[in-house]
Parts: sequence; C-alpha cells; structure tokens
Amino acid sequence: MPAIGLDNVKAVLRSHAVSGNFQLRLAMQTALVRVELPEAPSTLDQLLVGDGERCTGMISVAESTASKFFVRFGVAYSLSSGSALGQADVSFALSHTQCGQIVGGRSLSLASNATADAFALVTGWVPAIQVQKVKAVTVCRSLNGGFEWKLCYRTATTSKETPSAWTSLGGSYLGAGEFDTGDVTLNVDSSMYVQFGVLYHSSSGAGDAQVDTSFAVRRT
Repeated sequence: MPAIGLDNVKAVLRSHAVSGNFQLRLAMQTALVRVELPEAPSTLDQLLVGDGERCTGMISVAESTASKFFVRFGVAYSLSSGSALGQADVSFALSHTQCGQIVGGRSLSLASNATADAFALVTGWVPAIQVQKVKAVTVCRSLNGGFEWKLCYRTATTSKETPSAWTSLGGSYLGAGEFDTGDVTLNVDSSMYVQFGVLYHSSSGAGDAQVDTSFAVRRT
C-alpha cells in the first residue's frame, strides 16, 4: 500500500492452538522505490506469547514511512526459548489512518537534442486543497547521450486553461538510477489546482531515456 500520509496503525493479534514456545508480534516492511526490492522487516509493539489475543493500541509509524513510498504489514514469529518445534493458528486485523494517495504515474520514452527544458505530463490536475506534501518515485533507465531530467509541478489559480510556468521540485538534474524524493512540502495555498510532470533536456547533443515515475500527495 502507499506509505504517503500513513501515520498510525492499530492491530488485533490472535494466536490459538499454540504448541511449544511460539510467540508473535506485529511487523512492518517498507520499500523505497520498488515493491520487489523491499527493506528488511521491522517489528512493532509487544510480543504475544501463548494462546490469546490482544489489541496493540495506537502505534505511530510516521517516522518510518516518511521517506518510503510503499509499506505492508504482517506478523513476525519465533520461539521464546529452546529449539523444539512451535506452532499456532494465527490471525490479525489491522486498521490505519492515512491522509494521502497516489495521484498518477506514467512510463515515458523521452528524447531531446536541446539544452532548453521540455516538459512531460505525469498526472492530471489535482485539487490543491488536498496537497500539503508530495512524494515521488522514479526509475530512469536506458539512458543515452546527455539526457538529464527533474521532477516538476505547475499550478492553476482560477482556471486550468491558464496554468503557471513549470517549477522544479528541487535538486540538481538527474541521470540513470532509482530515486525517491521523500516528502516535499509545497506552498500551493493560493492556487486551486496543481499538476505534476517531468522536465528534461540534453546537456550536449542528442539524448534519450526511459523514465517511469509515480506521484503521491499528502492531504492537509
């Protein structure tokens, strides 16, 4: 699931028909850019040992999800002691508070032979009232020549037909690789709409690349 705006979780863990020294606890796993390349899982809350069930209470995960794009939850289990086989029938229910969503993504084949920036749309227009922060993940591959790129946005104060100029989301021009922006704060309070895209050029001669990117926003 998207990690943008996911601040708190609460779970109920259940363990029945326990044998041996079986124990479990709530676990979380995040991914920076791609779900097929997750980071090591981390554990949350206390251990549940033996038969029983418990509610974890509210757990803050905001610090762990702020710089990630994806997150998932499960259970971690082990033996409390010894090496004899332990087993159990396990289930859990999870609820969460989330004030964010993915607003668009595209796979773009881009090419340029000029140093002037060109722009490619990634999302449609998003109501600015929903945007406090933006987070994006990008994979740039098959790069040739002097191709360079940045993520960008533009706003519309009253009408989508009269947008502002494109503005960089910050940082230097980028090349091939995998990138996660983390949470980027936007000041779009005076606008009605905001839209996201990719600006690109070639630093010398002709250049091209495949740019796959997705944007998510955190609501106010």
